[in-house]
Amino acid sequence: MTSCLVDDDTAIDDYDQGPNLVGFTDGKVNASVTADGEDKAYTLTTEVVGPTKNEITENVTFDISVDAASTAEAGVNFELSTTSVTLEPGQNLIKSFPITILTAGFEPPLETDPVLILNVTNVTGGNGAIANGRTRQIEITIKYLCFSDLAGDYIVETGGGPVPLVVTMDAPGEYTVDNLFLVTPAGFDWYFSDTCGDIEVTGFEDSSYDMVGTGVVNEDGSITFTGVDLVTITGPQNFTMFPAN
Repeated sequence: MTSCLVDDDTAIDDYDQGPNLVGFTDGKVNASVTADGEDKAYTLTTEVVGPTKNEITENVTFDISVDAASTAEAGVNFELSTTSVTLEPGQNLIKSFPITILTAGFEPPLETDPVLILNVTNVTGGNGAIANGRTRQIEITIKYLCFSDLAGDYIVETGGGPVPLVVTMDAPGEYTVDNLFLVTPAGFDWYFSDTCGDIEVTGFEDSSYDMVGTGVVNEDGSITFTGVDLVTITGPQNFTMFPAN
């Protein structure tokens, strides 16, 4: 009779003896940039992972190439000045490099977001490190955004009187509100995005709960939310946040 534990141990031993892998830290990312005509730097990170990473004594060098399946165009949507990367043991075999996102001539929102696909190729060194089959390629969706400046102090009228809210910008077009007044106790953060005046509720401080809703930015600077629902908790709610000043 063959024990399953023997097979498990063999698999673990094989992993410990496997190669170290080179790739990006993420397989898919969104590069959200304001289309204001300025060039934007977006940072990507590469690294070595593996069972014997700490035993690597030599540099790892590899090339960065643009995949033919990319819909983003060089000189139109992006510029790639880094085409070779060297990871050094003294820097923990991790390194970041920028790509440049071009925004001139774009009027968001676009019907289709351009996608840039980059590949790690021609890996050398690293005591036999090889390209990571899972993260040797990264898919970068370029999202062109309208200028958005919704950060500030707001007031929302409720049956219990006015409630102050503070909105902070986390990234272009992405915001945190400091108080979900729809629940008791209040004070939990929630999140929304702004795409050229169209609002989408994107989440809640406790990620185990789904939060949904939409909205619009009004001409007077207020934000009207519709169908805001902390699922299974509040039910759909409608309200307007007015600038406090």
